[in-house]
Amino acid sequence: MRVLGIDPGTATTGYGLVEQRGHTLHALTYGAITTQTRLPFAQRLLRIHRELRALLTRTRPDCAAVEAVFFAKNVQSALRLGQARGVALRALAEEDIQNH
Repeated sequence: MRVLGIDPGTATTGYGLVEQRGHTLHALTYGAITTQTRLPFAQRLLRIHRELRALLTRTRPDCAAVEAVFFAKNVQSALRLGQARGVALRALAEEDIQNH
């Protein structure tokens, strides 16, 4: 079983893919999708979406876990973080990958 973890953010969206073999987890890949702050916000979300779709196509996880928004400096930050999380959830739904 392959599980992808996603830590959404508008500047940096981190990810890590593990595979269970027997009773052991093996790290297969990890990294970050970064966006440039000078880009319009919608373009940053689009980049995150496209990069996640490419990652999902390349790695074919069985399921995923997307970190929930639990802290933000202010309301505006929380809303932006929620939008990045929504982009990640959409990419998973488009690939029919269960989010837990």
